[in-house]
Amino acid sequence: MAGVSEVPPGGNTMLAGRYTLGEVLGRGGMAEVYRAWDQVLQRPVAVKMLHLATSDPAARARFARETSTLAKLTHPGLVTVLDAGTAGDRPFLVMELVDGAALSTWVRGAALDPRYVAAAGAQIADALGTSTVRASCTEM
Repeated sequence: MAGVSEVPPGGNTMLAGRYTLGEVLGRGGMAEVYRAWDQVLQRPVAVKMLHLATSDPAARARFARETSTLAKLTHPGLVTVLDAGTAGDRPFLVMELVDGAALSTWVRGAALDPRYVAAAGAQIADALGTSTVRASCTEM
């Protein structure tokens, strides 16, 4: 499998000989998420990659558990895991790409409508409830 040693922001780097990485969609404490293009299936995807500088075994184990758990879950309220692997020494996770605005762009210091918050909370609870049951069943 072809690897990548460094992913330049917004560069069009090829990952694993299959995914063309584009713009960074988000960054967290241990990973970045990129908009990408699956060259084999000709569709947009999201690729989450562990930070290049992360050599902490605990962070790598957490990323592996997240990948394994997400791969077992199916629910309309959750993104679907499509692929996973390692490029060089960087683990990555490929998921369906869901376009839309971040919640932070909706809030901007204003309170959200309580009905919207209640509906969103119910959808999240449904996804978590279904996911918890399925994850528990698959671990037996």
